[in-house]
Amino acid sequence: MRAASNGGRKRGRAIAGMTRSTYSEYYVGIGLIAVSAITFSTAGLFTKGVQAGAWEVIFWRGFFAAAFTTVWTVRRGALRRNFLGMGTSGLAIGVVGASGTAAFIPAFKLTTIANVSLIYAVAPLIAALLAWFAIGERVSRRTMAGCVGALLGVAVIVSGSLGQISLYGDLLALWMTIAMEVKDRSKDVIISGGENISSLEVEEVLYRHPKVLEAAVVARPDEKWGERPCAFVTLKDGQDATPTDIIAHCRENMAHFKAPGTVVFGPLPKTSTGKIQKFVLRDRAQALAD
Repeated sequence: MRAASNGGRKRGRAIAGMTRSTYSEYYVGIGLIAVSAITFSTAGLFTKGVQAGAWEVIFWRGFFAAAFTTVWTVRRGALRRNFLGMGTSGLAIGVVGASGTAAFIPAFKLTTIANVSLIYAVAPLIAALLAWFAIGERVSRRTMAGCVGALLGVAVIVSGSLGQISLYGDLLALWMTIAMEVKDRSKDVIISGGENISSLEVEEVLYRHPKVLEAAVVARPDEKWGERPCAFVTLKDGQDATPTDIIAHCRENMAHFKAPGTVVFGPLPKTSTGKIQKFVLRDRAQALAD
């Protein structure tokens, strides 16, 4: 009870210490999260209510998504970099993501909304399992136990649909979940000289440095290696460090090829809820390479 009380007081002081604008942005962020959760949870009702066939919905959804994405990319002046420069791996991730998005519609058409929602709810655990299997990212025993439990839960859901048309919907929902997590986690994988580097693993090592307050790692294009880790670091108040110090710390605590090739000091861009905006950092890393 005392620990809970202390935690509550700390949260209260953190919120009380916000400026009026930050306080407002914080609750706007909370509101947007709530709206997005409600919107996704009602997506199945809208999908089932549409009389058009699944392929027709997929076509028009894909058409407008491609159109808006292209216009947005052209306006940012990043058409060549985002489309022509994504390479084979980028194209493969695009195909996986597109197939997962396409599976979304028929999944709701063929099975229940509850089944799709329950299967999609295990996405974080599936992401942890994929990261462990594909790039050797360390997973705690508690997380691994959660992964096993999640997969058993999905197996129970799918087994209840054996011999029914809803089985196809359950399997499509599972593929949608896996594809979306592969697409999302691919942004955290840096491919350097044919080796996969987990940006989260590098960040974990950076946070062990006694002078580091915050850190984020993204891929920076490299002519020789394809990509190299680029670390954006915020130091604690009153502390001083050089890029050489940070890189040496990483090389002492992990394989040398995983250590950042570039270190940039300064505040990290964040959303109103405090999440680091890695897409902004990717643009900055790209600008450093240009």
